[in-house]
Order: sequence, then structure tokens, then C-alpha cells
Amino acid sequence: MASRIGIILACLAAGGVAQTPDPASLWDAMEKASQDPGRLASVAADVRAFIDAHPRHEQAPMLFGSLGERWRAARRFEAAHAVFEEMARRFPAHLAFARLGAGDVHRAQGDLAKAIVAYEAAASADSHATHRSIMDAGDTRNLAFLKLIDACEAHGENARALAAAERWVPYSWCGTCLMGKERQRRSLIARLSASLGDPAATATRLAPLLSHGDHEVAARWAEAVGRSRGLEDALRLAASLPEGVREPATGALDLVAAWAASDAARVVDAFRKTGPGDGDAFASLAARLLRGLGDPAIVELKRRIEGPDEDCDVILLAGEIADERLRAPLEALFALKARDRLGHAVRDALQRMDAARAKEKDAPATRPSEDPESRPTPKGAK
Repeated sequence: MASRIGIILACLAAGGVAQTPDPASLWDAMEKASQDPGRLASVAADVRAFIDAHPRHEQAPMLFGSLGERWRAARRFEAAHAVFEEMARRFPAHLAFARLGAGDVHRAQGDLAKAIVAYEAAASADSHATHRSIMDAGDTRNLAFLKLIDACEAHGENARALAAAERWVPYSWCGTCLMGKERQRRSLIARLSASLGDPAATATRLAPLLSHGDHEVAARWAEAVGRSRGLEDALRLAASLPEGVREPATGALDLVAAWAASDAARVVDAFRKTGPGDGDAFASLAARLLRGLGDPAIVELKRRIEGPDEDCDVILLAGEIADERLRAPLEALFALKARDRLGHAVRDALQRMDAARAKEKDAPATRPSEDPESRPTPKGAK
């Protein structure tokens, strides 16, 4: 008996019995492998050994999913796809995670069509909390719909993206997070609807959403209703809104009315009253409208930039328009005011111009709903 025990101990000492790594060490090893992808194959073998030994361990599915993400980050796409397909088979209760992972791999490969199919599957699967950070109160369905909407839009399928946004029913156990996700959904619906080039349909779709008081919805609705129905109808509809949410709609309509009158100075003055709005919704609207007025708008903004008023809202608007004819007066103003509050606004405006130029190079052709040549036919514009 003693000799048998000695043999067993000797085998253990010599490594004759493999020791399965624990989850904590595997997470740590995968994190280190992110900095050194050459170690990933060894770590993958350890992860598989752990899952084979403990297939029902609560961390097994997430370890497997994280392994697929590491292969994707290392651009080992075939290995990543294999992991996510195996994950779907071995852990069907976590199908949403597997399909999200597969969609991300397809997107990294530039195959948006397959990414869309994967994200659709993830959105239809049973949902799970994501737990991506201590502040994460979301779930896989929220994440799947957001990825699906983004992929559809990137693929040029804006109608499909809009349909997905309208299907999405946000969820979160955190009330504040839920309100944020619902507001995000409404903003997506507003922007995507406007991108389809049917102002009448956009106005009809967004009217029921105005009661939430979202600035993005109000801005897109005002622009659409001004193009399709005339300002008198729009003003009556805005006046019927509850007092607490009426102001964003009426402010946006003031901008559209000034644009309909082809009055660049009036558009700028209306913008100074509304301010940029949540998420710069009114700044974006004013910029779209001023672009439609052409040279007179640039002349008006240049005059105000070079004038004595030092208006930060005008500076912001100049950056949002991103017309290169405004760069020289902005840079001249920055040289004089670099160290004060106005200088910070000018710097931000120049950065906005640079970002807009970079985005414009990658953007599709002008959307019909934002075509600067389009004009409303208001009944009572002055």
C-alpha cells in the first residue's frame, strides 16, 4: 500500500496528472493574451480543458464567448467563428451571446449582410443581462438591436434599420437607464425616418413621440412637417402639445419658419434662442437649414464671427456647418482669443469642422430628406 501511495505521489510530482486551471486564472490569462496574441492558442487549450472538465460551471459559457472575442481581436476570424458556433451548440441557453459574437466577427471581416443575419438571430433569442461593467444594466436584446440598427444603416438599408428601431422594446432593471434607452430609440426613429426622404411620413411617424419632449424628435418633426404640410398646420399641432413639452417643438418651428423665408439672419437669431439643444439637436437642424440657404448663410455667419458680439452659439453653428469658407475667420478669431472662453468655443468649432470633413468623405450621397435644394411650401410664411 505504501508503495502505491508513493507511486501516485511521484506521478503527481512529475506532472503525471494534469491540473485544470481555475476560472480566475483563465480570465487573467486571456487578458494577458490580449497584449500578446502569440499566447492565445495555449490559453484557448486551457479554456477548452476547463470547459470539458466543468461543462456546467456557471462561468463556462462566458469563458467560451470571451475566447471567441479574443480570436476576433487578434483577427483570427476562422478560429473566432468556430468558437461561437461551438458555443451555440454547447450552450444553447446562451445563444444570444453566440450570435452577437458571430455578428461582430462578420462585421470585422466587412461582411455586413452576414452580420445583420447574426444580429437578427441575437435579437430573437432569449435575452440575458450583459454585465459588461459594474454600471451595465443592459441585456443582450438591447445590444443586439443597437448593433442590428447600426449594421443595417452602414449597409445602406435605412428602411430596415428603422423597422428594427420600431421593433425594439428597450429593457433595463435600472429606471434611469431605461429612460435613456427609450430616448435613444426615439432619436434613432427620428433620424432614420428623416433619412428615407418622405417628409410627410416622417411628420406622421414622429407626431406621437413629441409628448416626450425630446429635442431630436422635435427638430426632425419640425423640419419634416415644414417641408410637407406648411407652417400653419405645424404651429397648430405644436400649440396642442402639453405645456411642458411644447417649447422644443415651437423652437424648432421658429428655425424652419426662418429658413422657409430664406432669411439666414433670422435662422441664426432663432438658433440663439433655442441654443444647441440636447445632443446638439437644434445645432444640427440649424446647420442643415443654413446649408440650404447657400452663400447668404455663409456671408451672415462670417459677418457675425468677425463682429464685436463674441457669440459662442454662432461659433458653434459655424463649426456644425463645416463650410471651409468659415475656417479662416475662425482661425483669425482663435489667434486673438485663444486663452479665454470664446477661444475654447472656436477651438471646438474647428474640431467639429475637421470631424465633419472626415465623416463626409465616408458618407453616402446626400439623403433626400436633407437635400439643401428641397424647399417647403408654407401657407403663411412671412
